[in-house]
Amino acid sequence: MIQRTLSKTQGRVFVALSQQKAELQRAYQEIQEAEAEQVEMLRVKYDLPEGRYSIRQEAGGEIVLFAVPEPEKAKPQVE
Repeated sequence: MIQRTLSKTQGRVFVALSQQKAELQRAYQEIQEAEAEQVEMLRVKYDLPEGRYSIRQEAGGEIVLFAVPEPEKAKPQVE
């Protein structure tokens, strides 16, 4: 195995990058939670059945709320 010990300065760069990455991940999580809240508010407003919904932008620019199909569970094969 090849390895090199980084200088203190190089190590600090990676520590700083790691902290920035953690901050961005927290911010991204907050955005996802806010988006989920908005989707749920729209689901309730339009009296849609419970389930997973998402948003997409159509080719014409319209933004559409749509139901995300639940993945089918694999059925065990009986031989």
